[in-house]
Amino acid sequence: MQYKYKLTEETKKVQGEIVYRIQALKDFADVKAGQLGGFIASENNLSQFHSAWVYDSACVLRNAWVEEDSKVKGRAVVKGDARISGHAKVSGNALISGSSRIEENARVTGWASIRGQSHICGNACVCHRAKVRDGFVMDEVLTGPVLRPSKLEAMDSELELQDLSLTNDYNLHQENDIELEP
Repeated sequence: MQYKYKLTEETKKVQGEIVYRIQALKDFADVKAGQLGGFIASENNLSQFHSAWVYDSACVLRNAWVEEDSKVKGRAVVKGDARISGHAKVSGNALISGSSRIEENARVTGWASIRGQSHICGNACVCHRAKVRDGFVMDEVLTGPVLRPSKLEAMDSELELQDLSLTNDYNLHQENDIELEP
């Protein structure tokens, strides 16, 4: 088997863990041989198969796993036992942790936070400052901060911002940055 990347000697400490910058050993997808990637704790974080890649200053820590054709970019952090697979993309300053799964064509970006045992799949997009904890999101767009219609009516021209948080106990459906109760 020809490896697609190697760990370089460039390291940094992220959340108490030493991570290594990766370097491509061959061309694949939009990555060229010799190109530097992001940071991983070990080869147990990024598949040597397909075109999965960690870009920029993104970090994959602990037991997290990035595979298939997925991408982790920007300053995103994937940690814990999280899994990124399919054609999923995690970017910006997103945080993926716990046993969360980001799969298929899902996108997580901005300052979004996915925690616990969340499952983001299909064509879902979780962005801006949206938060999902132990939630299931499929083919929906979640964004935050969000505006509650009741707050808009009470405040007239003043707008109050509130972060969106999903849990198993309380699920919100959202369209056009406005919270809608199911």
